[in-house]
Amino acid sequence: MITSTNANGDPCDPYFNILLNPNFVSAASGNFNLLANSPCIDAGDPLNPPDPDGTIADIGAYFYEQSPPPDLEVTLTPQNPPIQIPANGGSFLFNIIVENIGTTAGYFDFWIETVLPSGTVYGPLLQRNNLYINIGGSITRNGLNQVVPAGAPAGTYTYVANAGDYPNNVVASDEFDFEKLSAGDGSGYNLSWNIYGWDGECAPIQNIPAGIKMISAAPNPFNPATVINCQMPQAGFAQLVIYDIQGKETARLTDGWLSAGYHEFTFDGSSLSSGTYFAALTANGEKQTVKLLLIK
Repeated sequence: MITSTNANGDPCDPYFNILLNPNFVSAASGNFNLLANSPCIDAGDPLNPPDPDGTIADIGAYFYEQSPPPDLEVTLTPQNPPIQIPANGGSFLFNIIVENIGTTAGYFDFWIETVLPSGTVYGPLLQRNNLYINIGGSITRNGLNQVVPAGAPAGTYTYVANAGDYPNNVVASDEFDFEKLSAGDGSGYNLSWNIYGWDGECAPIQNIPAGIKMISAAPNPFNPATVINCQMPQAGFAQLVIYDIQGKETARLTDGWLSAGYHEFTFDGSSLSSGTYFAALTANGEKQTVKLLLIK
């Protein structure tokens, strides 16, 4: 029930909880930092201690830094230039250094975007808000991996790293160009413009052969269980069903969405009779079958 208004004039309850969209950076990915237009900024109880930037307390786990960002310098360096991405997609590696060359410490936002061959700015591909940097300090990330998907149009791109106050106040930036070719076989990247390495995560292996494939069932013959391995060239809906010799379904090991890559499922035949069975994997419009032999 609305009983009051906060320092911003927004309706709120007695505990200063507002009913508006908080405008997080990305709630879906767990980034609950506030965007510059968030109604949570300065919306807390004015009687509470102020935020570290001296402003009225914000609502939420993270306050939005409103002090001017420090004087920064960004260095964006591609590894092994010139970068040419095949038509079927690929990735490239790059390094980032953000340095505080000013006389004050403080918070800043960092984000990466790319300018498409059409001139349209696409992104942010990566965004980190409220990073803190000391006087003379630096933030370094080496070996970041940028995925360029197969569906990206051919042409010359400009890759841009910005530091400042997202999205409009760019204190420092650096850039380099790369090319997406109209021909050539790449790694078959069906991912979006993902970036790996900022938080220590590794890029996924992409050299997965085209088409679903039943890798193996081991042991085979088996008693009482066997492990069935399969691979998916891309994410999609999949069914892995076990049938007996008469075609009757005896087990359903998966019936839902599978990510791209390798998967394994255990088939337990403890309650079944000895004999021949078949494991059938259906996904992406294809079907693969492997013969199983249960011996008790």
